[in-house]
Amino acid sequence: MKTTQLIFGVAMLAIFSLTFSCKKTNRNNAAEVVQQNNLGDVTFLDFAYMTEQVAKGPLYFSTFNGDCSTLVYDTTGTTITATIDYGTVLCVCNDGKKRMGKIIIVYPINNTAIGSITTVSPSNYSVNGSKIEGLRTATVKSNTITEVVSTATITPGEKLGSITWNANWTRKFIENTNSPNVIAGRNCEITGTTNGVTARGDDFTATITEALNVQSGCRSIKKGITTITSSNFKDEAQVDYGTGDCDKNATLIYGKKEVELKL
Repeated sequence: MKTTQLIFGVAMLAIFSLTFSCKKTNRNNAAEVVQQNNLGDVTFLDFAYMTEQVAKGPLYFSTFNGDCSTLVYDTTGTTITATIDYGTVLCVCNDGKKRMGKIIIVYPINNTAIGSITTVSPSNYSVNGSKIEGLRTATVKSNTITEVVSTATITPGEKLGSITWNANWTRKFIENTNSPNVIAGRNCEITGTTNGVTARGDDFTATITEALNVQSGCRSIKKGITTITSSNFKDEAQVDYGTGDCDKNATLIYGKKEVELKL
């Protein structure tokens, strides 16, 4: 009888340990998905900010500039091609990020007209060690709304594998803040979805359930909520970006647990 009770107790302990381990693994996987999805988010938000500065003219191209970068404009008919070249060695930019390669931005002279399309494509481009491939296409729908479709392959490092990341966003211009730089003060809300596959192979879909607030002068998402699902998650995950501070903090909510993340 004592032997039976002992076996039963060991079995229950093993089940409990396995259940706890699975929950912790799911939570860790959720955190990894959030980090890798955020890498796509901030990279392509940077492309949006680059476009705004470049379209305003070389004097406004400051945030992403560096002593080792060049900006060249080429006009053909009503189309402008702007090429940002960071060279073939790491270029430390004014925003503190290290870049290499080229960013090619193609836009019409009247780039704010309804229906105008702007594309951004990286060429042998990397930022902070992550190789970025893909295309961002932005279509102006109204004076305040732009529809953005992005596709990307992001390789954080040779040993980590590649991330597939896609976005369908609606970007709504809200207001200018009191920033002396009109571009840095552009305040926007983003709605829509992203989806992809992490370097580990976890598929994911991230749906913005409370509009993300972004500002051109801030290098992170200021507030909003995203809900993330994956075939490898038992529960859906939520990411709360806070209440409006320009920081890199976010809260991951998975099941009954909350984890503070630095994105």
